[in-house]
Amino acid sequence: MDWSVAQRGRFASFAQSGLNGFRRRARVRSGAYPQRSVSAPQSVHLHVHSEYSLLDGACAIDALAEQAASFGQSALALTDHGVMNGAVEHYQACNKHGIKPILGCEIYYAEKPKAGASGKNEHNHLTLLASSDAGYRNLVKLCSD
Repeated sequence: MDWSVAQRGRFASFAQSGLNGFRRRARVRSGAYPQRSVSAPQSVHLHVHSEYSLLDGACAIDALAEQAASFGQSALALTDHGVMNGAVEHYQACNKHGIKPILGCEIYYAEKPKAGASGKNEHNHLTLLASSDAGYRNLVKLCSD
């Protein structure tokens, strides 16, 4: 590659100033990139506890629905620990504030201990959401037994 004296001088100047000098000189003129309006991302909380989740939730259901509606959310789930006592109240509160109610429950499941195994049983959480009336009835049965 055969460089002219001017090209060598520019390269040497660039090499001496480093990238920081290059960043200072490089400017983007205002209006070069048009700003597009971007809508806010939609989100729905699918794991929410209310005052019916003992020792885990303290929120009143109507206040939850009101806050979700003020944030512009289209739906709100209620997944209390092992109970569905707030399902009707949640349904009514969500309808009152114009958002879709999602009914659910957070259940516990544990494997049976193996014969001769020592140690404590491990229990896990599983969040279940009803997608239909039949699903709601099944959740009620699971939480009632």
